[in-house]
Amino acid sequence: MFCDRAVDFLSEEAGRPAPDNICCNPPFRKSREFVTRAREIARRKVAMILPVSWMSGDRRS
Repeated sequence: MFCDRAVDFLSEEAGRPAPDNICCNPPFRKSREFVTRAREIARRKVAMILPVSWMSGDRRS
């Protein structure tokens, strides 16, 4: 199944099983929050579509 639910990604989801993998194109202004949240809840892999410059930012290096 491609997508089995639609929720506010940054909100708490009590009682839901953790996804195996997360792949998304987050809004760039909230990319840090999306990456952090995905790494907290994904059981296996996380893939984000972000600008290349995002990886070399001062706060993330």
